[in-house]
Amino acid sequence: SWGCLECFLEKAAKPTFQGIIILFAAVKSLTGAFYLGLLALKLPSPFKQPGDLPLLSQTIYLHDYTQGELAGFFEGWSVPRHTSGQIFQWLYQKRAQTFEQMTDLSKELREKLKAEASLSPLTLHTKQVSKDGTIKYLWELWPDEKGQTALVESVLIPMSRDEDGRATRHTACLSTQAGCRMKCTFCATGVPKFVRNLTTAEILGQILGMEQDSGTRFNNVVVMGMGEPMDNYEPTEKAMRILHDQQGLNLG
Repeated sequence: SWGCLECFLEKAAKPTFQGIIILFAAVKSLTGAFYLGLLALKLPSPFKQPGDLPLLSQTIYLHDYTQGELAGFFEGWSVPRHTSGQIFQWLYQKRAQTFEQMTDLSKELREKLKAEASLSPLTLHTKQVSKDGTIKYLWELWPDEKGQTALVESVLIPMSRDEDGRATRHTACLSTQAGCRMKCTFCATGVPKFVRNLTTAEILGQILGMEQDSGTRFNNVVVMGMGEPMDNYEPTEKAMRILHDQQGLNLG
């Protein structure tokens, strides 16, 4: 319940090892329970068939690239090196939602990007809002090379509050896998069948999607949603580097 989460967060706010374990268990258990609940209710997916979306392996997701990798990628398109820096700023500092918004790029490049690339590998499936401002999001992933989709969850958590009770800091809790191979006894995330690891773009897409939907800018990030981050190390580590990049989201 949401009251239970509030109780856990209050206890976990204490700077103790026990508090950290309580917070980890609370978030992991609730995210897994929410996922299982949606499966049990058989809520309809916004996509009736995997073919409604292009396969993940057939689309270029710009959020999969660090700033350096993006520069190398666009060299293959014979694009000036400074242009990749402009695109990186559009992705993270300006939070562009469409290629048409990237007005300092040539029309030809914008058309090529629109035809061959994508700005998000996720679509919002369901969200739940608590009276304390916590928001739980369920995202549907685009089909992978096998045409398989999956659902993953992320959570917007209000943290510090001012004298009027308004949240002054927000934490993004992100998933790194669809399902989990660890099957920890205290966590419901490992109960459904493990589907696959998330890509860097799918991890970053969660925080960008929550920002877009809520209008909130995050101060902290934890990878305590679905999955074990260390079991999907490289995409997770790259996502954290992009989040930390001063030209990226500049977190941390």
